[in-house]
Amino acid sequence: MPKPLNSQSQILIASVISYFDQERDNRGPSGQYNVLE
Repeated sequence: MPKPLNSQSQILIASVISYFDQERDNRGPSGQYNVLE
């Protein structure tokens, strides 16, 4: 069985998920996506 995630791994995963959510939102018609590059 895989080892349970420690708190640091959980924080990292949550950060990655929220980052991709922002990326998806920023690809909208507002054009904010270009600012991130």
